[in-house]
Amino acid sequence: MRQRNISSSSAGEGAMKKNLLCILILAGIAMGFPKISDCSVQKDPMSVMPPMNLPSSGGQASESESAPAIIMFNNHAIAVFRGKLFGYSPSARAEYTNQRLNRIISNNYKKEITTKELPEGTVVFIGEEPAFTITKDDLAPAFGEDKKTVIDRAIKSLTIIQKEVAESKDIKYLFLAAGYCIVATLVFVFILFIFNRIYGFLMRRFEAIEARFAEKIKIVGINIFQQIVPITRWIFRLASWIVVLVTTHLWLTFCLRQFPQTRTWGESLGGYLMGILNQFGAGFLAAIPDFFAIAIIILVFRILSQWLDSFFSNVETGRVGLSWLHPEVVRPTSRIARGVLWVFAFIMAYPYLPGSGTEAFKGVSVLVGVILSLGSTSVVNQAAAGMVLMYSRAFRAGDFIKFGDMEGLVLSLGVLSTKLRTASREEVTIPNAVLSNATLKNYSRFDGGTGAILATSITIGYSTPWRKVHELLLLAARKTPGLAKKPEPIVRQRSLSDFYVEYLFSAIVENPKARSTVLSNLHANIQDVFNESGEQIMSPHYVADPPEKVWVPKEKWFEAIAGLEGKDSESGKK
Repeated sequence: MRQRNISSSSAGEGAMKKNLLCILILAGIAMGFPKISDCSVQKDPMSVMPPMNLPSSGGQASESESAPAIIMFNNHAIAVFRGKLFGYSPSARAEYTNQRLNRIISNNYKKEITTKELPEGTVVFIGEEPAFTITKDDLAPAFGEDKKTVIDRAIKSLTIIQKEVAESKDIKYLFLAAGYCIVATLVFVFILFIFNRIYGFLMRRFEAIEARFAEKIKIVGINIFQQIVPITRWIFRLASWIVVLVTTHLWLTFCLRQFPQTRTWGESLGGYLMGILNQFGAGFLAAIPDFFAIAIIILVFRILSQWLDSFFSNVETGRVGLSWLHPEVVRPTSRIARGVLWVFAFIMAYPYLPGSGTEAFKGVSVLVGVILSLGSTSVVNQAAAGMVLMYSRAFRAGDFIKFGDMEGLVLSLGVLSTKLRTASREEVTIPNAVLSNATLKNYSRFDGGTGAILATSITIGYSTPWRKVHELLLLAARKTPGLAKKPEPIVRQRSLSDFYVEYLFSAIVENPKARSTVLSNLHANIQDVFNESGEQIMSPHYVADPPEKVWVPKEKWFEAIAGLEGKDSESGKK
């Protein structure tokens, strides 16, 4: 129950975040439209007055004197000037008209709008004030315009403007509009609250169904339910976003339309957003077969990927035997197989991606290919070296290795590099190409066991019986914690030099991570046992024959070290 409460709470918080985000997005879209008080001349009539059916001439043409200019007032398009009048260009006529409208409408918003025919054209009057003139050159017959259509459209726009100006000066109307907005906001919050509760309930039910049938629906040992769950969750989230976005859009559009100062924003927001949604919806409906094909491809390859994971897991644990695949390289082989599988899936799904056939998509694909070709030489070299190290099983994570003058514990063997932990506890990253070209010593690879090999050498003069040296070294090994008892440590005489014998001691460290510490303790114990036995470790050098022979009589060959053994046993008891 606690887990469900947490999930429902997180779902509610997520929905509230979505609500706030949608409000900010829609408000940002609304604020992107021109201000109500902006009466500047719009030089691109197609962008603000689609019914005019004017061709888009671009920025260069709209700066010329002969370019059409639209009359805008309170974000309403009134008319378009295309021709000159008394030598004035369309832009100059529109600028002068806007100045007159600012003065006339503020004082004559209740006056009747009339027209009068003159030789120059049709003059539009507000009350007794002439506002502007429509000439025959302002018409666009190619787009089906005639003078009556243009005049009727201008009168309709002016009537709407007069009504909005009157409403903006009516205090009673403004209070009533504010009341409508408050009620709409309360309804909006209530709807979101109910939706959050419904969404949380549905998510809890879905989680209960998931927990109930997660382990029951299987095909060929593959859990199909686990493959469907992520897609279903994504559909739930998408549906919740759509509901919140539509609700927020309706609320914000309604509130903006209540006030004359923001009514154009509301109308523009509705048209703008609905246009986007219509375009998106049409594209989405057209792409549904492609999305369905992509979903099928992803689902099939997810099942194949899960089957590969199960197969390689069985190989790694020994339940499935493959003579050609060693358990140590099962994991990298599994990663490579999954990578190849998903590359093949992408190749199959690529033709169904929206826009995959466009020139822009092709250009991006070529650019990515060029970047990979130019910058991947070193990466491919390192990856190939990493594959060589993995499949040659030169070492693995946890092994103690040495190459050149560096040795340490292998922390990880990656595709591009290998990480070591040295005796001084430093982490060293080595490119795989360097390791693949070097001679490696793996102290963790030996016959019959686990751990790491530890070896050290010591030189003792010929006056000390070699048997005694062997026993002393083995005694030091028994006093050193961390050395394995089986296999037993070994002492060998590696060389007989002119002045001393070189002894090589080797043993197995139980924990490779502690190899450096165990070696240090072994050196300390070797010094202790030799000091206790009265034997010097310092190797003699001669520049002349000594007065007496340096040799060991036979009766001293088996000189006992029982005293030291006793100390060892006593220390062990303690």
